[in-house]
Amino acid sequence: QIQFGSQSIIRGLTVDSSRNYVFACAMDGVLSMVELGPVGKEKLTKLLGSMKGAPKAVGIQWRPSKFELIAANETGQITIWKTNTGSILYSFSPHTKAITKIQWNEQKQTLISCSKDKSIKFWLFPDQWQKYKYKVPTVQA
Repeated sequence: QIQFGSQSIIRGLTVDSSRNYVFACAMDGVLSMVELGPVGKEKLTKLLGSMKGAPKAVGIQWRPSKFELIAANETGQITIWKTNTGSILYSFSPHTKAITKIQWNEQKQTLISCSKDKSIKFWLFPDQWQKYKYKVPTVQA
C-alpha cells in the first residue's frame, strides 16, 4: 500500500517504470510523486513530494524528458508543473467544459486533451517552448 500526499479520492495515475515513479492526482488537487522501492524491498517506497494544484483534478501525465507533470481538471484547465521546484510553468484553459482525459506522447512531444465540450485538442510542445514564452499551438479534431 502506498500513502500519497492527499486524503482525497485519487482521480488520475501515471507511471514511469524506468525510474520507478508513480504520480497521482487527487480530487482535492494534490499532485503526488512516489518512488517505488525495488521488488522485495517495498518498505523503501517513499513519497518524494506533493504539490497543491487546482481542485477537481481528473488526469495527470508525466513528461520524463523535462521532469514535468501535466495535470487537468474539471474546469477545463491544464497546468504544467516543474517537479524539481514544485512551480507552475504554464497554465491554460483550452476547454469550455470539464476535461475528461489527457494523454502525453513523449516521442512526438504532443499532449492530447478531450473534454465534455465534445472536442479533442492536440498540443505540440517544441523542445524549448517555455524558454521563449512560446504559445503552445493547438489543432482541433
